[in-house]
Amino acid sequence: MTRILRSALLVILAVTLAACSTYSVVANTHSLVAIAVDSSSGVLQPGDNLELQLLSGEKIFLTLESIEPDALVGTPKSQGKSVRVPTNQIEIIKREEKRKEIDAETRLSIVAALMTLLIMTPLMLESDLKSW
Repeated sequence: MTRILRSALLVILAVTLAACSTYSVVANTHSLVAIAVDSSSGVLQPGDNLELQLLSGEKIFLTLESIEPDALVGTPKSQGKSVRVPTNQIEIIKREEKRKEIDAETRLSIVAALMTLLIMTPLMLESDLKSW
């Protein structure tokens, strides 16, 4: 029991301290893709990390370099060479949204609280078992 509890607390600690990011949907239909890639809309910016789902089902993760009238140009995470993805082949666009960093004081408080739980839980469980 204490091993499971310790493992759970360690997982919570790791997730808390990790800098996470998620992808949010920018466009999920072909007509919204056309609006999103319009450079005057300002929805997409060079430097954005994108996940593109093509009509074929293929997914491409890339860093956007430029927006052309009929394509997105960027560097895929899997290779260093720029690729041009025609907008008429894109079904869904997702943009990476970075989570805010936790400040040092808050992070220290979380670590201290979880470490206290890691140390105290086995002691409390042991004393409960002895009282039975």
